[in-house]
Amino acid sequence: MTATADFIDIPLPRFADFVVAGRDVSTIPVVKRAETLVEAGLLPQNVVDAVSDRLAATGEEILGPDCMATADPSTAGAATQAELVDRLSEAMASFVSRHSLDVLIVIDVASTQPSVADLPEFNDPDLLLELIGQNHRVVLPASGLTALAAVRAGAAYCCFTPSPTLGIPALRSLADDAGILYAGQDAKTGQTLLRTVLAPMFVARAMSVQSWAGTNLLGGGDGATLADPVAV
Repeated sequence: MTATADFIDIPLPRFADFVVAGRDVSTIPVVKRAETLVEAGLLPQNVVDAVSDRLAATGEEILGPDCMATADPSTAGAATQAELVDRLSEAMASFVSRHSLDVLIVIDVASTQPSVADLPEFNDPDLLLELIGQNHRVVLPASGLTALAAVRAGAAYCCFTPSPTLGIPALRSLADDAGILYAGQDAKTGQTLLRTVLAPMFVARAMSVQSWAGTNLLGGGDGATLADPVAV
């Protein structure tokens, strides 16, 4: 899309201008994980060889389990969800400072998390902030903690999956008050993308869809995450 004529006169940043960081529960080095993709036949070895130095540099910016967004703060050695949010937002601010970045963009690519109930605190920002400060209390899902940390850090935010995140009204209100840019909550790369494209076509052709079914193999930990109400 950005290579089309509509974007010719827009001063978009070059790929080399981006500095990548992240957080992951896995402690396997990024280069090693790329090599497993080679072993699986998904990438050619020469591609990994060409970017191995950059992958290694990115790996140095990957935060481990002690700086994870997890619904149960005790699993990350914290007393409150607010403490986890502070850790994440401080890590984001440190990343920006170390690399003298102009803009920080947070993209949540964690496994899709279950939807949440319509609770009073999810509609009241002040009540929400009060409750996440209470010891050992599970209030927000993990994706909500990441979103709140991004808001605190003044970062643009996008959720790659249909996890709750800024779909929670109180969080969206805080994001609006902070004036951050945000998008989401579904990048639509698979079945959702196809259905989004096909559905209008069926309507335009006056075709009535009697049923619509799909299969999700729930790989990569998605199934386990959706089955766990307090998922990481």
